[in-house]
Amino acid sequence: TNDFDKRSLLNLSKTKFIPCKNGDLIEWYQPGDVYFKNSNDDDSALTEILYHVIEFSPFLAAVGVKSEASVPDIFRLIISDPDVVMEKLGNSEVKYRALLRRIAANPPFKSVTAEIRNSPFLLGYKVHDQNDQSGKNSASSLPPKATYILTKAEDICIIDNSFFGRMFPVLQAPHESDLEDFYAKLGSTYITKRVEKTFEVIGEKKQKTSLTHDLIQRIQERRPLLVSPDITSRPMEANAS
Repeated sequence: TNDFDKRSLLNLSKTKFIPCKNGDLIEWYQPGDVYFKNSNDDDSALTEILYHVIEFSPFLAAVGVKSEASVPDIFRLIISDPDVVMEKLGNSEVKYRALLRRIAANPPFKSVTAEIRNSPFLLGYKVHDQNDQSGKNSASSLPPKATYILTKAEDICIIDNSFFGRMFPVLQAPHESDLEDFYAKLGSTYITKRVEKTFEVIGEKKQKTSLTHDLIQRIQERRPLLVSPDITSRPMEANAS
């Protein structure tokens, strides 16, 4: 490397000159797209699964080849080509979720860009009821079955109300607090914010009946129990009492 000045090394770091075998073909890669073979720890094993690896060379190290992929490196790969990452992980939902969990633990970005927001790299789960819907009684009930797809954040709901989650056929985020926070940061919404409630009064409208008088009296009797600051740690609304 003493024969190269800094400018030459910088130019080489942006040049596809490292040959790697891809199936039956030889393809050329930039130094930042390949890594050195390393020990068999978990990080190195993941690097070898997701990227091309080569033998160590001081010259290649000088132009930018690293020993293992960092979280920002993996994140750039996963948002640019999530289907390839899933394929390289053996189409394993468990391994892919573990990778998302690792990214969520230390998000490698300062702000959510349009590229991150629109990349279909998040796991969304479709929950299917496996029980007979004909109305006949079943001797045993089967648990719901979940299938997954890779999609963008805005297409996924975070389930903060299990009843709504069962009622509406939405794509669901994984039920893990760390991942739910990560999904929310990227643009997923809580299902309670998507559901709109409306009410309709059925029957004849009557006022000042004996029943309404008794109800008002009961509310007034129990109002101190409902709004007393001594029985709750939550702050009271202004003028609540």
